[in-house]
Amino acid sequence: MNPKMKNNEAFILNLPPKIIIDILTRLPIQSMISCKCVCKKWLQLFSNPDFSKFHLSKPTPGLIVQLTQNKEKFCKIVEFEDILDLQNHNLHYKAVLKFDPSSFTSSDFTRIMCSVNGLICFHEYINELDAFYICNPMTREYITLPRPNGNTMYPNIVTYGLGVSSVTSQYKVVRIFHEPLYSIERESNLRNLKVECIVYTLGTGSWRSIEPGEPYEYDTRPSVGTFLNGNLHWLVYDSEGVMLILCLDLETELFKPFSRAPFLKVGGSLTVLEDCYLCFCDFSSDEEIVIWIMKEYGVEDSWTKEVVIDKCQCQDLGGITYEAVYVLKVFKDGEILMLWEDTCLFYYCDKTKSAPEVDLFEQDNGYINALLHISSFVSLGRFALENVSSF
Repeated sequence: MNPKMKNNEAFILNLPPKIIIDILTRLPIQSMISCKCVCKKWLQLFSNPDFSKFHLSKPTPGLIVQLTQNKEKFCKIVEFEDILDLQNHNLHYKAVLKFDPSSFTSSDFTRIMCSVNGLICFHEYINELDAFYICNPMTREYITLPRPNGNTMYPNIVTYGLGVSSVTSQYKVVRIFHEPLYSIERESNLRNLKVECIVYTLGTGSWRSIEPGEPYEYDTRPSVGTFLNGNLHWLVYDSEGVMLILCLDLETELFKPFSRAPFLKVGGSLTVLEDCYLCFCDFSSDEEIVIWIMKEYGVEDSWTKEVVIDKCQCQDLGGITYEAVYVLKVFKDGEILMLWEDTCLFYYCDKTKSAPEVDLFEQDNGYINALLHISSFVSLGRFALENVSSF
């Protein structure tokens, strides 16, 4: 080896860890993966909590997509380029990783439930019981959570969530179990509703009960809470049948009403945009889809009607009316990436009034699900009392 190159190599390898971390976390995710193989010193850096924390401070947004392709079920992580005047978003993405969740789950009845800081919660629904798995595809680690009690079969209702507390940075899985005692009036239903809320804090090894708060009827489409600013948010109904957003503070573990905006109604979904805005997508109408954004978190008057998609002008959406629609991302050029139930991903372009399907994965006519996802190197080994396995 050229002496000069050898000296350069020695210089780089002997830089202080903080400088190496700063350099490595600026690389594309695929290059970072390659750097793990350079030497043991760099490999150990990837397990350093400072590395994952620094990397999360400058995330590259992406998606985790779960789909069926040629009868094969798998998950794929992609990152999108977001620059102005892209001619075709289908051509501007980077495939990061492909993996099969059946390598660590016990059945095919498993779906991605939530994604927070690179950790993905998989939910398995079989034999009337729940099973949960926390996985980081980048580190190839997973944890199997203890099975909670409570039959998930109808008429029982179960809702879920995953998030991080704002002060102590504890990762928590939340499960809210509802066992209704039916009567004619909704108010009587709520009064006689048996509600149990349990929380699993990663690193503790067990579920524990918390106060479920006032009884509400949860909207089960979707059945997963939306995480933002240390809180989980669900769409619920009060005793009068009025829809509102209910919030669980993951630090204090207290429930409270968050928003009673008048446009909240049956046939809507709640997501997060740009990691800072709550978004409500109203798909209840046969004629249009309306997208609302809360511009200032927690301020009721900051809800703004951002986009109205006219189904009559948009032929691609014609004939589909009742499937749930989820807003995933608004690009700098104004195009909107959306998920239509478990059927397809599509973009809405206001300039052309079109909504072409996204054909990133050569998908057949099977199942598809997608969530916003940020790849990270948060190691599950940091959580004490957990039996961490590799896949």
